[in-house]
Amino acid sequence: MKDYTRPVIIESNDMFEGVFALESGSPPNIWGWVKWTNQNSGSHSDLEVYVQVASITAEYVKVTLTWVGKGELKVGGFSGPYTNAYQSGNSIVFERQGHVNANETFGFGFNNVVFTDTGDGHIDPDHKGSYYASGTKIGEEAYEFVVDVQCS
Repeated sequence: MKDYTRPVIIESNDMFEGVFALESGSPPNIWGWVKWTNQNSGSHSDLEVYVQVASITAEYVKVTLTWVGKGELKVGGFSGPYTNAYQSGNSIVFERQGHVNANETFGFGFNNVVFTDTGDGHIDPDHKGSYYASGTKIGEEAYEFVVDVQCS
């Protein structure tokens, strides 16, 4: 989602029917994405959200992650340059107060995340907690999260 552009829908009376999207709008000034950093199918997963700032500066950034995968999750801890971090249901919020430079990238970690379900069916009642089996998905984007980034 780093290069997201809002689609434009154009009505056409040509022979073909359908919706055609054209690239339009300007790129976002700030965006985020989540990556898996660890899977321990004996207990938990670890993840990190990255924030990329384009050509703006800011004094406050709020990142809200919403879990849209299967089941529920419980975060065990947070890391990174946050001012405030908390979980509310299946949402995780990081706030950072202080100057953010243009073209800066930074990340927040959320660790020891315990899931009530799995994304790959690894079911072992004695070793449940991670979303994927040990050693898998490391460094891959976690599309099971929707990321909303706001700044001022």
